[in-house]
Amino acid sequence: QVGVFWNNKLNVSLPVVQPRANWTSTFVKFSPLGSYLFSIHPQGVQSWGRSEFDQIGRFFHPNVRLIDISPNEKYLVTLSPDPITLPPEDHVNRAKFPFSAKDEGNQLVIWDILTELPKKTFALPSSLQNSKKLPWPLIKWSHDDKYCARAGPDAIAVYESETMELLGKQIIKIPGVLDFDWAPAGVALDANKKTKELSSVLAYWV
Repeated sequence: QVGVFWNNKLNVSLPVVQPRANWTSTFVKFSPLGSYLFSIHPQGVQSWGRSEFDQIGRFFHPNVRLIDISPNEKYLVTLSPDPITLPPEDHVNRAKFPFSAKDEGNQLVIWDILTELPKKTFALPSSLQNSKKLPWPLIKWSHDDKYCARAGPDAIAVYESETMELLGKQIIKIPGVLDFDWAPAGVALDANKKTKELSSVLAYWV
């Protein structure tokens, strides 16, 4: 049973919509700006929104365990312990299947929320395959959704979100890197005084 209520500390918190049974299989999660509510189901993730919390979209990724949403709500990240497996070519749903042969075996998916199509998939690093405590999120976003990044052994890979291509066409090699994060807002650097352009700043520690 899931309810959504107005947050009101002075009076009784009235429901936005009537509480619903079986709205999710495990948990629900709001997007950062509150535009979407995501629910988890055996076949994947569903998004809900507008004044009545109508269903908006579906993201097919069986047995999803974790999700994350980019700061500007352009992208959804899902993780399943089950590797992606393509149905046989003669299967009735093969044409509707959102993944291709290059995605087989991968478990992490970045989705375009508006088109409901996968932008890129990744395999879990071998060091995390049997980990009992999985660090999350595995994909981290710049404040404006322009870039996303993930850490690997002695390196950070930064991608341009629109194309999902490596920034500069190479990973950033950082021996001993343990974690990283993006600044939560654009940063005014001295180098950009003339243009007043805000920069996406990434920090890491070793």
